[in-house]
Amino acid sequence: MRKTLLLTIAMICLVQLSNAQFIEKNKKIMGGSLGLGFSSTNDSTGATGNVLKAHNFYVSLYPSYGKAIRSNLVLGYYLSLGFNNSRNEDVQNHRVNKSNSYQLGGNVFLEKFFSLSNRLAFSGRLSAGMSYSSGRSNDYLNAVLNRSNITRNFTSGISLVPILNYKLNQKFLLGLSANDFASVNFIKGTTESSGPNMSTIKTTHTQTFLQERWSITVRAYQM
Repeated sequence: MRKTLLLTIAMICLVQLSNAQFIEKNKKIMGGSLGLGFSSTNDSTGATGNVLKAHNFYVSLYPSYGKAIRSNLVLGYYLSLGFNNSRNEDVQNHRVNKSNSYQLGGNVFLEKFFSLSNRLAFSGRLSAGMSYSSGRSNDYLNAVLNRSNITRNFTSGISLVPILNYKLNQKFLLGLSANDFASVNFIKGTTESSGPNMSTIKTTHTQTFLQERWSITVRAYQM
């Protein structure tokens, strides 16, 4: 009897917390994430004395904006911007590959908050969007262009993202999210290959895939 009573009280408290107001209606939330990275390797293959060099740089930006259309329910959008530059060199065989790519996209989302305490809340964000990316890769042999590839992709997809939110103060939220935790993406694109000793070849490709990545985001919301 006592255990049943305690369980009932616990369930009532849990329901009250989940219904508690964490984000008030008409509050505005702005934020996003920034990614920046650089890597460099210099690998010797030992007996042959060959050296493989690789350098990579990338930057990504995901600004977002949303408004609570009712208590604990936010409707908004976010943009995705990215740039990548890489260089790979096979020193012994005098081969070099240089590539650059960029990406631009937009998404709309609906995010539901479930309050766990005054400062802590779990949320689920459902989003849908599209993006465009383009990249160029050049292969050089003895410092002469041997082959060039140009790739263009259009991507569309939907994703469900779980986020654990902590209210730092009355203006800032800190979130730990599993971006694309449950996502489906469809890609359709083309690749054009050309070179001094070959005619231009154009191919079309499609791809459906799942992906997962974790990130930490900081979001500010209006008082």
